[in-house]
Amino acid sequence: MMKPILSSALLLMTLSAGAFTVTDAGKPASEIVIEADVAEPIVTAAKELQHWVKEISGAELPIVKASSEDVKNHIRLTYAQNVIATFPDVAEKLSGNDGYAFKQRGDDLFVLGSVPKGVLNGIYQLLFKNTDIIWARPNLEFGTLFTPNPNLVFNMTDFIDTPFFSMRGWQTRYGATEDEFIWAVRNLSSWTSWSTGLRKENDAYGMIKEMFFGHNITGMYITADKYYQSHPEFFPEINGKRVDFNHAKHRPQLCFTNQEMIECFKKEFEYHVQRVPGCTIYGIFAEDNYELCQCAKCREDIKLADDRVLKYGDPDFQSTRFFQFLTPIAEFAKKRFPDILISTYAYFFTEIPPAIDVPDNVIILTCPIYKNVKFPMTAPQNAETFNKLNGWLKKTDKIILYDYFGLTRKFPRPVDVSAAADYKYLHEHGVRLTHSEIMSDNFYRTDPEKDLGIAVWDCNSIYYWTMSQLVWNPYQDIDALRDEYLKRVFGPAAADVKEYLTYTETAWRASSQPSTWSTDGDVSWAKVAELGFVPKCRAALERARGRNLSEKSRKMLERLALTFDDNDTFKLDELKAKLLTEFRADPTKKQNMVINPGFETLKQQAAAKGIDWVGSPFEGWSFWKQFEYGTYGCRPGEGIDGSNAAYFEGAAHAFYLQKFNVTPGQAYLFRCKAKTTDADDSVQLTARWQNEKSAWVCVSDNRDFYAEGLVPNKWFQYEGVVIVPKGASQMVLHLGSRRNKGCILFDDAEVYRLK
Repeated sequence: MMKPILSSALLLMTLSAGAFTVTDAGKPASEIVIEADVAEPIVTAAKELQHWVKEISGAELPIVKASSEDVKNHIRLTYAQNVIATFPDVAEKLSGNDGYAFKQRGDDLFVLGSVPKGVLNGIYQLLFKNTDIIWARPNLEFGTLFTPNPNLVFNMTDFIDTPFFSMRGWQTRYGATEDEFIWAVRNLSSWTSWSTGLRKENDAYGMIKEMFFGHNITGMYITADKYYQSHPEFFPEINGKRVDFNHAKHRPQLCFTNQEMIECFKKEFEYHVQRVPGCTIYGIFAEDNYELCQCAKCREDIKLADDRVLKYGDPDFQSTRFFQFLTPIAEFAKKRFPDILISTYAYFFTEIPPAIDVPDNVIILTCPIYKNVKFPMTAPQNAETFNKLNGWLKKTDKIILYDYFGLTRKFPRPVDVSAAADYKYLHEHGVRLTHSEIMSDNFYRTDPEKDLGIAVWDCNSIYYWTMSQLVWNPYQDIDALRDEYLKRVFGPAAADVKEYLTYTETAWRASSQPSTWSTDGDVSWAKVAELGFVPKCRAALERARGRNLSEKSRKMLERLALTFDDNDTFKLDELKAKLLTEFRADPTKKQNMVINPGFETLKQQAAAKGIDWVGSPFEGWSFWKQFEYGTYGCRPGEGIDGSNAAYFEGAAHAFYLQKFNVTPGQAYLFRCKAKTTDADDSVQLTARWQNEKSAWVCVSDNRDFYAEGLVPNKWFQYEGVVIVPKGASQMVLHLGSRRNKGCILFDDAEVYRLK
């Protein structure tokens, strides 16, 4: 016989919180109660609770629509407002968010939320706070750890918690798998890569839904297939010609001043929203490049309402031009679809805020791609990023921080510290939305970075987990969160693993190399060796291996240790020392392979090939820069001993390049002399790889080398040794910088084959 759900009057009975028996000797001692016709996330919450209780205890709790008289204990999942109203503290704190509460009254344990997603969050936290379960990484084989317990009792049954951010989550590189989606959800994400498409899981798990995420203004709205033949003027004019889509390297931007194009864009936006209704956010995003229109209209002065005039080339000119294009579209959308928001990038040429107002139905996706995550955005090292963000905060509070905390390479990168500081600053300034890119952790996917992603997760799972907790509440104690992870994942080896990670973190922070989304781990591993930490790390890992670990804990330990045990940097250091000793004993035995190493032989300036490839004045060398601004070329008499020097100035991201035919397994020494004028500038020597068709390959084997302790206006030599990876037949030497404001000079480039 079934008994009805408690009335409001009965709910006001005396609160009796304490031990709540869930299972007894592997048998159900309670049931899960949900109301009829409840929202889908409540059904999901019931199934998730049922699943994990069975995994932990062996008992499968029944899911019922009304409680049974022959079952004593009832776990009631509800977002019914009449029930929540009987808990005044809950009603007040959960209003308007996806927080959760547990409340026990006698034999009834309520899991509450003001929205269905809150109840689902509550189920995961009910389990986390009352067992030792942890969803440590997405791997199905060993990524979820817990201690079996047939006599399951919940002792924490009176708790309320609310999030500091309403949008929390991860965009998985190359798209999330089901395993990666559910890992994020179980760690309380409200947004994932799957939020940006028509996935049934978004409804089942109560996720934020948006559409048309990513670069799309010519990829989806004003497409070449539909408009180029009839309206080439809709597309950018580059070097006097409208972009020829048949020969374009990538999708370009639009001619943002073309009014007819804007009217067509409105119609396209309306069509696409109507074909995919039901989302809260729809994206209008510039393409992923700087191919901006150079037509006379797009280069005209911009006259502002305060009589100020923006000139072509002013820092905020292109951003203002873009928002002049977007504003009438946003105004149209507000009238036609008043309940939606338009999302757009603060990225590349819109990273600087515009000089005009931003429509109130536009949400800004800030992308601080050049931020050094060793430091919070408030630190002097990130002044440029910080100033741009504050410029946006003056414009609007509708901001999503789209960060790169989860993109890294094969080194334990403790970015959770700066992430927490950034989250605090954002929250204190009214921002409530954030998500980050993250590497993929799936053994069965086929994307180009599969092996790299798995290796990154091997050594960064702890930081991905702590950041998932910190975005819920950035004021939590980071050390306590890390300790909780270590205890649940590694058990008796927790202290040993913590010691190992202390050494790697110390080395990471000791290096002056900036840490961005693409920074390789070589320099950090080299710093581990330089500081004498290698034997200490090895000893800590060996002590951990000697502990009595569960099968899953041991697997997590072996995966963590793999990047240390099978470390290319340490192997390369040993080989490098041997090869360099041989080389320095008699350098004359080796031939410098660089054509025109001193930049002495000039050629006629090559014709520009677009914004990126702009020609080089030196025989044997090509030149690339990402942005239109900045100068480059030859500085006669400014090289070593009065020779020529190659230079670029004010080019934030640029390289001189030379290519060499190579064979996998060969070793090469790179060297070059350089001089900077700005103390904040860095010089980078990079080896990248191509196949016989000159396509970039072996991305994870790219090698970046930076000079330590640079002194402005003083020549220094920096060098690196590389091993040619499998799949590469050409090596491309890059001399340049990703972060440059002043002038950098180069001279005496050298490449030697060591073996």
